[in-house]
Amino acid sequence: MNLSIDKNTQEFRYCAFGLIILSNRVLEPLALRVESDGPVDVVVCFADVKSELIELTDFSARGVWFYFMGRNRLAVIDSTRVNVEFDSSEVDFRTVLAFVYGIGIAIVLAQRGMFPLHISAVAINGIRVAFGGASGAGKSTTAAACVSDLGAELISDDLGLVRFEGNLPLISGLSERGLKLSSNAINWLRMERNVVGCERDQKQKLVVEVPVESRLLPPRLDGIVFLEQCDVSVEPRLLRLSSAEALILSSGLLYVPRLGVEFWSLRDAMGFLGRLVSSSYCFKIIRPREGGDRFSDLKPVIRELLDVIKGGKNVRNEG
Repeated sequence: MNLSIDKNTQEFRYCAFGLIILSNRVLEPLALRVESDGPVDVVVCFADVKSELIELTDFSARGVWFYFMGRNRLAVIDSTRVNVEFDSSEVDFRTVLAFVYGIGIAIVLAQRGMFPLHISAVAINGIRVAFGGASGAGKSTTAAACVSDLGAELISDDLGLVRFEGNLPLISGLSERGLKLSSNAINWLRMERNVVGCERDQKQKLVVEVPVESRLLPPRLDGIVFLEQCDVSVEPRLLRLSSAEALILSSGLLYVPRLGVEFWSLRDAMGFLGRLVSSSYCFKIIRPREGGDRFSDLKPVIRELLDVIKGGKNVRNEG
């Protein structure tokens, strides 16, 4: 598969979620693949509408466009190509990449019959845990707290993919991007020195560089934690969920359906989620909304979570 914008365009090759990606722009901060041979799964083509060096010709002819940050837009075509048009005078390229790495790659995965998940995941002493929850629940900040206070390594932020090998759930993600955090979270966690950039999207998040778990093959996912905030001032607590309770909450993890597009049948989606929650420990962490991004009080709860997964303790079921 070849780029078709300009025959003189330089090509860059990457690997993410097990897919070989070819691009006409550098996809920072993903690691370049040295190998230049072999089949390509996805081509990502960027066109700067202000550039006189790129002729758009048939570039805009196909695909359903998703608009972001004004008139900037991307389209995924047949799960094999992502076309991106952006105005460099309106939006910086790092922000463009945030949408490509998020909604663009999520649609590619969904069109290939996979189930991208809205999660952040970390590895702590060999135990891999994914954090899910509603927008603003603290997925990225909890992952950052694990990195800062417990020596965790990042697996994925915001978008993760779980595949099954037999009955084992394996998790992968775009961990090379780092974590996206609010300025308040960065201040509370004292990670100011780790800031490497800014994604100037609707949430105005900063990009923080953190240690990444590097593995040739995706690792096993051991546990899923659903984060929930409450208005009552209580100590954060850990609840073990039944499979039925976890299945109900897990429907909110699916990344792509928030666009209002049906990529899978309900039966396929629920079958995947049922398999996911039955093969992993499932928990809920409830913490007070008051306190914002102050996560130091979560450390004992996370330690309790790790003990449960290792089989050291029992936790009461919710209800």
